[in-house]
Amino acid sequence: MKAWKYHLTGEVDINLFKEDLADYFACEILFPKEKLDYIRNMIDVPMLVSQYAEENKIHPSIIYSFLLL
Repeated sequence: MKAWKYHLTGEVDINLFKEDLADYFACEILFPKEKLDYIRNMIDVPMLVSQYAEENKIHPSIIYSFLLL
């Protein structure tokens, strides 16, 4: 496996390291919190989760994984 090395000249831009904000943004675009809150109480019923995921054009595993965050 090849390792990549990076060199930043000058002061380090602290915004480059805000991965949490980038992850939050991506989650909100893919499956917004409001939709997640709606299905949260039905998470124990796989059929409902699958149906809701299909309606929102995502895989059910995305719903399950977002609830773990």
